Amino acid sequence: MAKTNALAPITKDKSMGRVVIVDNFKGLLILFFFFTHSYSFPSYLFEFPTWMHHSGGIVGIWTFFNFTLMDIGPIAFFFLIGLTMFKVFDKHVAKDGKKAAYKNFFARNLTVFGFFAAATYIKNRLFHENVDWENLHAIGITGVFMLPFMFSFIRKNTWVRLVLGVAILTLYHFFYTQFQFLWSNYAGGMTTCIGFMGVVFLASVIQDLVEKKRPWLYLGFSVLLFFAAWGAKEFFGDAVYKAYNSTYMIMCTFAMNTIYLVFYAIDRLFIRNRPIPLVATVGRNILLYILLTFLFVNVLMALQKAGTVPPFGVLAFIIFDVCVYTFFLLLARFLEKKRIIFKF
Repeated sequence: MAKTNALAPITKDKSMGRVVIVDNFKGLLILFFFFTHSYSFPSYLFEFPTWMHHSGGIVGIWTFFNFTLMDIGPIAFFFLIGLTMFKVFDKHVAKDGKKAAYKNFFARNLTVFGFFAAATYIKNRLFHENVDWENLHAIGITGVFMLPFMFSFIRKNTWVRLVLGVAILTLYHFFYTQFQFLWSNYAGGMTTCIGFMGVVFLASVIQDLVEKKRPWLYLGFSVLLFFAAWGAKEFFGDAVYKAYNSTYMIMCTFAMNTIYLVFYAIDRLFIRNRPIPLVATVGRNILLYILLTFLFVNVLMALQKAGTVPPFGVLAFIIFDVCVYTFFLLLARFLEKKRIIFKF
């Protein structure tokens, strides 16, 4: 964990090297992330739309995407990573030098992979499952794969990263069937990390356009992403969640960018680059909150599998959710007050 200076309501908090709009966006997304994973356990008093379930009913506009809102989740992680990865690496180079920055980057990503590999092993033993790969594993491995692309020329050149993103997703399309499910046949396996790299590059381009205050260029780029998604669907076939084909990668990137574009418009009109109280702190500590969500969701899973759902069933789960959110926000208040950012 690292202490930082006081927060400041500006686009880029120079005392912490943070980009406020990204922290706000991350915070809202992680809070929604827990909600979507927790409501799927009990049968609530009301029925959630099928397009909010993993592999649920695909109706209306979702027929274009061929996946549901929940199915965007795996790509969401890498989209968020791409918004800040290169700038964070730049900060480490300026502070510690190139050699230390590369070493730290490699070690952190291996630590993330190792942690989730160990957590999955424990989960398998507790719940008698046999899952050898999760999307969370891919966060660390994708980071390791990104290491050769962290040169200054790439980090500082938006259009080079755009070309790399398009090239990697193109290669992913053509080699996907040959290397499909390498190492694992669950959650796409390590092969998906190549496609995730393309998503990271494209997200970094989007954030460059946002930070350089080029709204019309960003809007134009968003239109191009739509045509890329439409073209992938027409020529490569439908997006297939869990198969993680190239259309899924491109279509989900378009979907995530659409959500971010709406949030960007709201930010410019109403939030005006100010941190949303507590929510921005959740975003700054996103890895911590992902770990906590992983923990609490598995508590729910344990309750469900053990058949020990408390009296009042649905009400008990709702109270559980309220308690978790209260804990999340109280923790955010503590982190904000102490100027702490959780890091590996």
